[in-house]
Amino acid sequence: MRFTRSINLVVVLTLVSGGCSGTSSSTQQYFADLATISTVLSTELDDVEGAFNAGLLDIEAAGAQAQFIELFRTLNVEASFQRLVTALQNLQPTGDLVGPHEQAVAAGLQVLADYQSGAGRLDAMASLADIDAYAETLSTADARRRFAESCLELQGIATNDDIGVDLNC
Repeated sequence: MRFTRSINLVVVLTLVSGGCSGTSSSTQQYFADLATISTVLSTELDDVEGAFNAGLLDIEAAGAQAQFIELFRTLNVEASFQRLVTALQNLQPTGDLVGPHEQAVAAGLQVLADYQSGAGRLDAMASLADIDAYAETLSTADARRRFAESCLELQGIATNDDIGVDLNC
């Protein structure tokens, strides 16, 4: 489903694993904080997906399309992404991390704006094609591309500094 790809793109910057070594404590702290943000977001998105999947089991054949549309409207990925962007804004990068971090925050703010501007579209959905179009729009947004690119840049910095994280960009 295209919505799943949309959620996967949200997670692009946030999945971090492993420890930090071989670099300054402020850089290590930055990536440690990013790992914490990642864990929280990953858990929230797992909960959203679990609730969605559970809701699918409750859909009855009669009126299935309307029930599916209503279930889709209840997904609250925007709130999780808002918390991600706020947490990113609160991080204190230093040195080589400042530029890529600021780019990630700027792109994250635009992705969030895309979610917020799509809220009206969620309310107006009347068909499965509307859901597909909404998810496709979020999946292909330029802000998401910029968000992914800044993730790749941060990953490159971590790799060059021998920090054992995988941002799964």
